[in-house]
Amino acid sequence: MNEVHTNDNATHAGVGTRARDDCASEPAGQPTVVFVLPSDKGHFLYTKHIAKLLSETYAIEVYAPATAADYAPECASFHPLTDANDDRFDRMTKKAMAVASHGSDPDPQKACDEAEAYYKQHIEEALGEEFAAEFASGKGMHGLQGPRENLIALKERVLRPDVALVIWDDAHVYRWIGAHCKEFGVPSLALVPSPLYLWRPEDSHEMNPDNLDDEPKYGEVEGLRVDKARVPHAKCYTLFPRLLPLGADEIPGILAGPILCPDLVPPEQAEAFEASDLKKWIERGERPVVYCCFGSMLRGHPLIEEIWPKIMREAADPGKYRMLYAGWVPPGAGVRPGEEEALRLEAWVPQAAVLAHPSVKAFISHCGATSVNEAISAGKPIIALPFFHDQRFNGMKVVEMGAATACLMKDDFEPAEAKAAIEEALTSAKVKDNLRGLSEEIKACRGLQKVCDEAERLIAEAKNIK
Repeated sequence: MNEVHTNDNATHAGVGTRARDDCASEPAGQPTVVFVLPSDKGHFLYTKHIAKLLSETYAIEVYAPATAADYAPECASFHPLTDANDDRFDRMTKKAMAVASHGSDPDPQKACDEAEAYYKQHIEEALGEEFAAEFASGKGMHGLQGPRENLIALKERVLRPDVALVIWDDAHVYRWIGAHCKEFGVPSLALVPSPLYLWRPEDSHEMNPDNLDDEPKYGEVEGLRVDKARVPHAKCYTLFPRLLPLGADEIPGILAGPILCPDLVPPEQAEAFEASDLKKWIERGERPVVYCCFGSMLRGHPLIEEIWPKIMREAADPGKYRMLYAGWVPPGAGVRPGEEEALRLEAWVPQAAVLAHPSVKAFISHCGATSVNEAISAGKPIIALPFFHDQRFNGMKVVEMGAATACLMKDDFEPAEAKAAIEEALTSAKVKDNLRGLSEEIKACRGLQKVCDEAERLIAEAKNIK
């Protein structure tokens, strides 16, 4: 990875970076906001709205695993922390979530306890199988977060005087950058897009890189602040308050609210949807569409193989509604002859655009925080089917707040339960009324503006600290 120490586009365009060719030219010395993020879409995509708004004033740099390059914000220069051909970070995350999906108690806390016990017993074996070839070659999982030189380049980069702020994800593995910023007096803003550690603070843990022994003396970087204790840092929870176990005054940080696109549907999603055959399919029939998506973390998992036919076949009622599914399709599943108008399968859909369409009337969801936010803002009833971590609590909460008609237990729900929940979602006036109010409530949080305002406050406060 090229080290990037200036805001010059020629430097940004070096090997391993993507230049800001589509952005306004950057004036010399323009202050920079650096984002440090995992590649998981649930932890990455919502930050694009923050980056876009801040890019009106600042240069934006994004550091993340190489696999995030395809969906990094266009207004930023992208700097891969991992090598382009190294997919171990994503594979590790997905394997860990697959192991964490164990636990079947209806009580989310007890289910998480079951999952944690299973995880401790089986994660080493699961990762050994997943990375058998890498272990055989001697590489194993060493340097999973990126080559040593890339991580050092990042730690040096954020210390440069043009860096006005570092924004980082406090619910994933790169959270160590926050401690680095505090140690050397760099203003920083932590984002928390998951409520998991509010529900289960004991599960929070650090995952420091295993290849950063004998680091350089960062304190010798020219231009470091001397009065580090006065440098401001903050933490914003980018969550819908109704999903949380605590009140706003009990949150150990700022409860900003969900980060929603100002237009609710991101322009790139609207454009892709408008030009797609999917939109034509949705609008072709008179029956309402029930959209189903379980996220990307359990691709290939036996759970999806078990659940898919129960939802997409046995809970379906082609005479009343059509089914749209996005995600991994198990072997042997698919659209049968004659089902083309009743069942649609896609590897990926522009979800916010799909949920905003008036013909889409309900959403069967794993209840990741982003999916919940998008469904509620679009006013679409949810049928919750959570798998792991915060999804279990989100599923419980959306039922409590009246945004969902059921929270199905992944291991033992009956197709009849799912079918009844779908029919209630399509017909219940009470649920529709609830969602009208919840939609206005979630939009009124103004999470995007609050986070950007906090970023500006931190930058302004730090400006005169030497």
